[in-house]
Amino acid sequence: MEQALRRHLTILTVLTVALAAAHIALAGLYLIDRAAPAIVPVGMPDWLEVFILSGDDHFWIVLHATAALALIAALVVGVLRALAAFLSQTVWAAWCVVIFLWSLWTSPPVSLAAPVLLAILTVPLGRVVASTWTDEEMHCRRKG
Repeated sequence: MEQALRRHLTILTVLTVALAAAHIALAGLYLIDRAAPAIVPVGMPDWLEVFILSGDDHFWIVLHATAALALIAALVVGVLRALAAFLSQTVWAAWCVVIFLWSLWTSPPVSLAAPVLLAILTVPLGRVVASTWTDEEMHCRRKG
């Protein structure tokens, strides 16, 4: 049973690190100015432009970097696991919604694929990470 628990912990650790890496990758893309859409479609509402234009990349960099750091910290400090996973899924959901709305004003349906796929993959992954780190697993992890 302990071996199965260790295998389970290894899988959870890999999922948590993968989720953190995805946040780091997207923050990195924003840092090198590659994630924000290059065009702003005519007729897009002003409130949506604020979150999409490259001048506001710092907002997304901070959110994704914070989520990544929280996930990494949650591997060490067990109390943070639910908060980190919740933050992660909230950031991904917000980003996916904004990019989805941007896609509606550009060229549907092709440009809708990325935000929808990201939402389908990352939001449940954050939920799984949050719900499966139990106290028993954290105790076993601390024991080594």
